[in-house]
Amino acid sequence: MRVSAGVDIVSVPRMREALARFGDRLTGRLFTLGERRYCSSRPDPALHYAARFAAKEAVRKAVGHTMAWRDVEVVRLADGKPVVELPGTNLSLSLAHDGDYAVAFCIASEGGGGAGGGEGDI
Repeated sequence: MRVSAGVDIVSVPRMREALARFGDRLTGRLFTLGERRYCSSRPDPALHYAARFAAKEAVRKAVGHTMAWRDVEVVRLADGKPVVELPGTNLSLSLAHDGDYAVAFCIASEGGGGAGGGEGDI
């Protein structure tokens, strides 16, 4: 079994600036409709967009190949855990943020399906 990891960190102020400058053009290119709805519903959308962008980068690094940004969708389970599902890959995802940074860590293993969880309200 092949196991790999990916990690990424995103500056929340930089994401906030990008959102102010590019708005819907940016979010429409990088995030799914579900991600946009979730992030926009939060008190500080930039924080959640930053965490999701970090997750997309971490997944791409862990899986080892490039895919379209919207092919990687971060969703929340009923218990609040963030997950990403890609057919043929088992992923565990953890998201966190503190101050000016959001970070994501992903572990991928070949075979099986489904996804594992991480932190709650990210």
